[in-house]
Amino acid sequence: MISITNKSNLPKVVHGGPPEVPTPFAEYDPNWSLMEKLAAKYRHIETLLIIGHGGSINTFRGLYAAFNNTHTPRRIIVDTNEPAYLEKMRALIDPAKTLLLAISKSGENTSQVESLLYFFDLPHKIFITGPSGVLRDMAKKDRKIDVIDHPDIGGRFTSFTEVALFPSLICGFDAHRIRTVLALSHSHVRNRAWEIANSLWALEQSGIDNVLLSVYTQALRGFDLFVQQLIHETIGKNKLGLTIIPLESPESQHHTSQRLFGGKRDTAVIFVTANQADLRVLVPKKFEDIVLRGKTLAQFENMNLAFSLEAEYIGTRNRADELGIPNLTINFEAIDEETAGAYIYFWQMLAVYSAHLRKVNAFDQPAVEASKDISFRERFK
Repeated sequence: MISITNKSNLPKVVHGGPPEVPTPFAEYDPNWSLMEKLAAKYRHIETLLIIGHGGSINTFRGLYAAFNNTHTPRRIIVDTNEPAYLEKMRALIDPAKTLLLAISKSGENTSQVESLLYFFDLPHKIFITGPSGVLRDMAKKDRKIDVIDHPDIGGRFTSFTEVALFPSLICGFDAHRIRTVLALSHSHVRNRAWEIANSLWALEQSGIDNVLLSVYTQALRGFDLFVQQLIHETIGKNKLGLTIIPLESPESQHHTSQRLFGGKRDTAVIFVTANQADLRVLVPKKFEDIVLRGKTLAQFENMNLAFSLEAEYIGTRNRADELGIPNLTINFEAIDEETAGAYIYFWQMLAVYSAHLRKVNAFDQPAVEASKDISFRERFK
C-alpha cells in the first residue's frame, strides 16, 4: 500500500470529486498469450538490450531498478546514438544470449533506427511497434523478427501494456500483479491524484512551479524519468506546466538543500519514502571514544540505520515546514509489483487531471516535433 502523508503548507483548495477524464491506459487489455509465448521462447537469454526512447522505456527502467536480482537478465537500455556508448555496450554482450527489443509506437524515431541498425546483426529480435513505420516495414521484410503490436496509446501512458509488461515477463517479474490497481476499486488513488493535482495547480498559479521529487529509497529512483516525462509532456503546453526535478536523497542534502532553503521561493517538494527493514551498526572498540557532533561513536553501537535514514528525511521535511515550503510525502509500506503499479497509476491520473485543470490535451506533445525535423535535416546537409 502507498499513502500520502504530511501535507504541509499546501494551498487549501475547494473542489468536488474527480471529473470524468479519458483513461485509455487503464482500459486496455494486453495480449498476455503472445507475451507469455515469446517470454518462454527467449527464456535462455542473459542480456535484454532495449532500444527505445521516453515512454517506450521509462516505466520498465523503474520496474527493473525496483525488482532486479541476481537471477534477472542483465538489462541494457540504448536511448542514444552516441558512438562511444554503442561500442561500449556492444563489447559487453554475447550475441547468442542477447535479446534485442526495439520499442516504438510510430517506428519513425531516427536515432532509434540508427542504433537499431548498429545492433541489427544480433540474432534474436523482437519489435513492439505500430501498424506502420520503419520498424513494421523491417519486420515485414525480415520474418525472423518477432512482432508485438503496440497499443494505440502514447508512450508515456503505456505502463500497463506490452511496452512495460513484456520486458517485465522476460525478467521474471510478476507482470500481472503490476496491473492489480486496475482490477481493484481504485477510487482512493484517483481521489488522492485529483486532490494533489489541484494543490499543484494552485501552487503554479502562485508562482511555485518547480517540484523537487526527493526519493529516499534506491529501489524507486528508477521511476524518476517516468514521472518527469509524464508531467512535462502532459501539461507543459500553452506556456503552462510544472518542472519536475528528481533528486536522490538523502544525497540531495549535499547539493540542493541550499537552493531549497536559501534560494528563490518557487519550489515545492514531494518526498518519496519506504518502510525499511532493521539494519544495525557495530562500532569497533578502538573507535568508541571518537566524537561526532558531540556524541561518541560508542553511542552509535546498535544504531538502527532504518531509523537513521528516516531521521535524514524528517530533518529535511521539518525544515521545509518551518520555512513555509509546500511539501507532501508519498510513503510505501512495502515495495512490490502491486505498490509499484499503484505508484505508476497515481502519477498517470495526476497528469491527466492536471491537464484537465489547465484545459490542455493530456495525450499530445506538439512542441517536440520541430526540433526532430531540424535534427533530421542536419544529418543530410
